[in-house]
Amino acid sequence: MKHFTASLTTKETSKNVRDFVRTHQGEFHSLLKNVLPYLIGIACLSLLIQYYQLSDMAPKFIEMQKEIAQTLQNNPENAEEIKKQAFNKGLMAGMKEGLSGKYFFLGLVLQILAGYVFAVIAISWHRLILLGPDQYKPMDILKPEKHEMEFVIVLTLISAIIPGIVGYVAMKQTLDMDPAAFIGFALLGLIFPYVTYKMSFYFPAKAVNASISFKDSFHLTFGYFWKFLWACVRANIRVIGVLIIYSFVAGMVAGFMKAFITPGMGQEEEFITQQMLQHLVNVPILLYFQPLLTVLTVSVLSNYYQYALQNKKLP
Repeated sequence: MKHFTASLTTKETSKNVRDFVRTHQGEFHSLLKNVLPYLIGIACLSLLIQYYQLSDMAPKFIEMQKEIAQTLQNNPENAEEIKKQAFNKGLMAGMKEGLSGKYFFLGLVLQILAGYVFAVIAISWHRLILLGPDQYKPMDILKPEKHEMEFVIVLTLISAIIPGIVGYVAMKQTLDMDPAAFIGFALLGLIFPYVTYKMSFYFPAKAVNASISFKDSFHLTFGYFWKFLWACVRANIRVIGVLIIYSFVAGMVAGFMKAFITPGMGQEEEFITQQMLQHLVNVPILLYFQPLLTVLTVSVLSNYYQYALQNKKLP
C-alpha cells in the first residue's frame, strides 16, 4: 500500500496512475464487487428496454427493406443512388424511433442511474488517492452524505441531463433540416467538454468534503488542459487496446451465434436477435471496462488537482 505522489508531466503522471491502480487492485475489486449488483440490474433493464424498442422497430425495418429491394429491382441502373437514399431514409427513421418519448426518457433514466453508480466509484477512488489508503473509506451507495450528493447532482447535470436535453433538441433540429441549428449544436459540442474540464476540480474536492467553488476550479485548472487530456490517453491506452480486441472478438462470436440461432426464424425475429446479440456484447464493457477506465481517469484528475493545490494559490 502506498500514497500517491502528484506530478506534472504526462509521462510521469500516466506511469504513476497505472502503478497506483495496479498496486491497489484489491481496493478496485472490492469497490467493483460492491457496485456490481447495481450495474447488472441496470444492464438487464437496458436489454429489456432495447428488446421492446427493437420489437417496435422490426416491422418498419422489414417493410423498408422490402421497399428498397423492389425499387432496386425496378431501377437497377440507379442502384448506388437508391442505396444512398435508402441509407439516409433509414438513418432518419432510426433517429425518429430513438426520439420516441418512452424509450428516450427510459434510456435517460437508466443513464442517470448508471451515472450514480459510477459516481460512487469516482468518489471512492478520489478518496483513496487524496486521503491515502490509511484514511480511505469508500462511499456507501445506499447512504450518501450531503457533499456526496452534491458531487452526484453536478455530475449528473453535466454528464447526462444537459447532454441528453441538448442531444434531443439537436436531433429534432437535424430532422427538421435546420443548418444553422446544426452548426450551433456542433460548436456547442466542442465548447461544452472544455467548460466541463474547467469545472472538473470541483469533483475531487467534493469527494473529500473540501470547500471549493466553480470559480476556484476555473482558476486551478488553468494550464493543465492538454496535460490532463494527454495523460488520460496515456494512462488508458492499454485498457482501450484490450477493449478494442475484446469488441472485435466478441463481435465475431456474436456473428457466429447469429448464424447458428437465426436459421428458420422470420425476418422480424432474425432482426431482433441480431441486434440483441450486439447489445449483449456491450454488457462486459459496462461491468468491467468502464469501471476500470473510470478509476484511471479519476486518478489523472486527482493528480492534477493535488498538484495544483501544492503549486498554486487560490485568489
